[in-house]
Amino acid sequence: MTLDPNKLYEPPIIALDAPDPRAGLDCVPMAKGDFAKFSNSLLSFSVSEIMQTMQLVKTDTESNGKLDTQLRYQFSTHMGLVKAIAELATEIRTLVLLGRDRRHDLEMRLRALVEDTTKALNRRIEALEARPVFEDAGVWAQDRGYKHGHGVTHGGSYFIAQRDTQPGEKPGDADSGFRLAVKRGRDAR
Repeated sequence: MTLDPNKLYEPPIIALDAPDPRAGLDCVPMAKGDFAKFSNSLLSFSVSEIMQTMQLVKTDTESNGKLDTQLRYQFSTHMGLVKAIAELATEIRTLVLLGRDRRHDLEMRLRALVEDTTKALNRRIEALEARPVFEDAGVWAQDRGYKHGHGVTHGGSYFIAQRDTQPGEKPGDADSGFRLAVKRGRDAR
């Protein structure tokens, strides 16, 4: 698409407040979506009008800033467009750099990374599933053995079996295989 320097184009953005054109290129922030929305109309004024506006801004800056609102809007609009076009050009250059060979290499590396991550995640899930499920076995009985993960109450406290226990192993003893989970409460006095 070639642009005619004497043809007028529709404005691509509408500014509610006219920003100060001396603020720099960031005076009118423009979203990438706005630029894509108005991709048919790259410029809102002719190139000669842009040059005139820039000259007026330069003159106005030298004469203590009495530029009218319309010229401020025009200048800020064009500066916003210049910034948006530069961002788009950078994106396009980045896309062009990713040729078929680079894309294939990138895809292979990503696949390997995803597979490694998935394998590690699956190993972690299997390890968690291999752990015993907590199960309440009620009140401790001397004639009964408990499996790893069973919880029992004894003497007002709650214990969890850390390994498979033999009948007669009493919770609270030194080598009993039970771990104290909840200590019994104090008597009210």
